[in-house]
Amino acid sequence: MKKLFIILLFLLAVNCFSQSDKDFKYIANDNDGAKIYITSQEKDGECLRFWISHIIPVRPVKNIQLKEIFFGGNRELMLVELNCTARTYNLIKVISYDLNGKVEKSDDVKIKHEKIYPGSFMDIIATEVCKL
Repeated sequence: MKKLFIILLFLLAVNCFSQSDKDFKYIANDNDGAKIYITSQEKDGECLRFWISHIIPVRPVKNIQLKEIFFGGNRELMLVELNCTARTYNLIKVISYDLNGKVEKSDDVKIKHEKIYPGSFMDIIATEVCKL
């Protein structure tokens, strides 16, 4: 019964997020099968600037006592600048939301000229965005 409640709560959160994200477009799934959405890209010099929306799927994990608990369901928004030619990105801001859509944390991140590694989360995004 508890599992059913968690799953229903997750589906409610996904439904709420999807209704309010009219500006986001689905581009791909990550390595865990979670859907990745982005806003339309703005050209800023050699870089494309856009927001990424990523909902971490709910999945069971076992704690120290080997009791099954559920992890995930939260959402992250990331503001990114992507250089398709150099295959690098700048991460500017990360906002994390809980299952209820409330901001857990908001960080101004200053990651500059980070290389995109094959098979990584950013590689999935860069591959799709640079095709557009």
